[in-house]
Amino acid sequence: MMKKQKLLRFSYNNYFLNKRNILMQTLHQKEFKYNFYPEKNNHKTINAWIEKGHFYENDIGLFLTRIIRSKDTCVDIGANIGMHSLLMSSLVGPEGKIIAFEPGKESSKELRANVTLNNFSNIKLKKTILGENCGEEVFFHFSSEDSGISYCVKTPDNENLDWECLKTSTLDKEINDKKIKVVKIDVEGFEGQILRGSQSLLKNDIVRYWIVEYAPHCLARLNDSLNNIRVYMRKYGLEMFILDPNGGLPKYIPHRSDLKIHEIPNLLFTKMDSINADWLYEDLEQHYQPILHAYAKKNLQSYII
Repeated sequence: MMKKQKLLRFSYNNYFLNKRNILMQTLHQKEFKYNFYPEKNNHKTINAWIEKGHFYENDIGLFLTRIIRSKDTCVDIGANIGMHSLLMSSLVGPEGKIIAFEPGKESSKELRANVTLNNFSNIKLKKTILGENCGEEVFFHFSSEDSGISYCVKTPDNENLDWECLKTSTLDKEINDKKIKVVKIDVEGFEGQILRGSQSLLKNDIVRYWIVEYAPHCLARLNDSLNNIRVYMRKYGLEMFILDPNGGLPKYIPHRSDLKIHEIPNLLFTKMDSINADWLYEDLEQHYQPILHAYAKKNLQSYII
């Protein structure tokens, strides 16, 4: 299979208050390399983002550049080939730490190769599959058609697929760090299971930001739902936001608001105090003029009478 090496070079701004409490801005430039297989579907998905001048999953990428600092510790669950892990690694620098979980054999092999390609020594790779309890038997399907849609269930839901029986660990057991800047979870419906296996991290307020993919059809495989996750996270004082694909301030979602989604969004769970402390600057350029969507053309019409 054809393989190419690609270089992703990017720049971003950090904002901070100096000793005189004046807002300051610094420009940073970073880069990382990755192996690109043009024939693989997950690589096609990644390349489609990058060819448009975006990070892969731009909402996540821009948020990470905004809040991650040198020496931070971050966790990537469902790391796949490592696009978020590599970005995190370049942001935290050699004194930071990334812990990447990827149980898929082919994906974890590609992830390790990408780490080696960059000579990154700050990424710790784990093939462990995470869940709600330690030692629970689950069934993992690795999709050879698109590794990005591999998934885990408690009982096989399709007899035509190949299944691997694995035993879970929990994030509480696997993590002993006292301070984590961000945990990203993208596991095709197992997100709630992993969060419920993170009670100690949540209770002790170890993680500042939780990024959680929301795919209703995937959660339904395990009879789980967004409401279950929201109620659970609120027990620990965490509010829910939606990440902005343009890198703006994450959108706060009130407790009683239902969501009408058209794509698969990435949720953010954090305390309002964390956003207040970390989000020091917001560019309002995109807020001045409304974007004319199809529904606006249909539902808002003007006539001369």
